[in-house]
Amino acid sequence: MICRKKNYHSERKIKMDDNEQLVGRERKCPVCGKVFILVDEGWAYRRIQGHKAMYFCSWGCLCKYEKTRPKKVAIEQREDLIRMLKEGKGISEIVRTLGVDRSKVIYWKERVMKDEGA
Repeated sequence: MICRKKNYHSERKIKMDDNEQLVGRERKCPVCGKVFILVDEGWAYRRIQGHKAMYFCSWGCLCKYEKTRPKKVAIEQREDLIRMLKEGKGISEIVRTLGVDRSKVIYWKERVMKDEGA
């Protein structure tokens, strides 16, 4: 195999039968850490977050990631929401910043005020 660096990803040429060569990029699975060769950018096991694509080595790793991610997002979002309420931010500002439902912000505002009053 020939390995060379290009655009922060290593590119590899894989020898096939009859002297054909297949070029792919080396990726690392964020769940298990396995390094694999990505030949096609249309890889089935991927998720896009913001402007970043995350590639997974297998369906199992993708499923593990999907199971844990919503909980992490919900916990982080709730913590941000409570912090912003304690800082005195307005409901409309929190809705715009976090992209959450207005009723959710009102619910948490009542809980925070109740906890601070107790």
